Amino acid sequence: MHTVTTFVLLASLLTSTLAFPSTSTAHKGRSFKAPLRRRVIERRDNGLAQAVALPQDYITKWEVPVLLGGQQVSLCVDTGSGTLWVYGPSANNPDGRSTYDPSQSSTSIGQDGQTFNASYGPGFGASGSVSSDSVNIGGAIVPSMPIGVADTVGDFMLDGAFAATDGILGIAFKYGNAIRPDQSPTYVEMVLPYLDQPVFAVDFREDNSGSFGLGAVDDTAYTGQLINVPVDNGTDGSWTVDGVSFGVGDSSFTQQMLFDTGGETMGVDPSVAAAYWGQVSGAVDSSAAQDGSGWNFPCGTQLPDFGVIFNGATVTIPNALIAGSPGSNPQMCSANLVGMAGRGMVGAPFWLSQYVVFNQADPSISFAPKA
Repeated sequence: MHTVTTFVLLASLLTSTLAFPSTSTAHKGRSFKAPLRRRVIERRDNGLAQAVALPQDYITKWEVPVLLGGQQVSLCVDTGSGTLWVYGPSANNPDGRSTYDPSQSSTSIGQDGQTFNASYGPGFGASGSVSSDSVNIGGAIVPSMPIGVADTVGDFMLDGAFAATDGILGIAFKYGNAIRPDQSPTYVEMVLPYLDQPVFAVDFREDNSGSFGLGAVDDTAYTGQLINVPVDNGTDGSWTVDGVSFGVGDSSFTQQMLFDTGGETMGVDPSVAAAYWGQVSGAVDSSAAQDGSGWNFPCGTQLPDFGVIFNGATVTIPNALIAGSPGSNPQMCSANLVGMAGRGMVGAPFWLSQYVVFNQADPSISFAPKA
């Protein structure tokens, strides 16, 4: 038996039917909650995922049930983007995802002259027309908001990180909205008048007992004290924390971190990732460019925990959440901690270990270990 250390960084396919929300009208001064479902997607061996160097063979997304004009869909919860879009009836849709058809809704209003073009990287994106309709999540209803109705969806959306989802619930800020020429506020921004507090909360859990909360903090969902950090939503409208400082050996540096619920991995500066994996015997840089953007390690290895310190308080990511799945070589597993130059990313390992609250009115993020 060997001692497991904690690596500390310094920083200031489930297919069961979901219970969809009721159609009762939302009232001002309330809080709401909707279930989150974990969808595990197996990466298909057709070259698409490999072309964009996805590090995992199994990709996890969390979906929330949504009623669009009374039509049921499941949308990926994504704080890394600002557009609500869904597959339309004419979209390329080989897997038979649920769609939203504005012509079948008595409350839909077409937005002539408005289009959307949401891009998440080469091959990852969707575009189409825009219709306004009611949006209901857990009973929290926006009576009318612009919805992107996709008629074109990128290949990697069909067969990559967002495979099998019906669309995306982008809940960053308006500045990140992809509708043009008139950008739209996000769902959360539009539902604020109906809420007790200007907050939403995510509680991702692997057993599907998690939730997406609106208007309140669930004090039973976490332990200890919430850590609060300010957000710089800047001009790109993202949930970004500035000035995250890291210390590795005798060196230190800073890195912005994007809090992205659609993200698979913890993406940190490549030198930080290299320092972490340098502690793991047999770990190798598996990235095509050998730039630290992907790592493999011998399956079954007991990894170090991963620690991040915000405002003097340590957040520990358990080692089990750093380990990914076996790849083409069954002896080697992928990693959920990778190198990412420039702005880093807070991804799935963080969401699975923390209860997280986003404050929309006073942009900030609070989090604490799950209860």
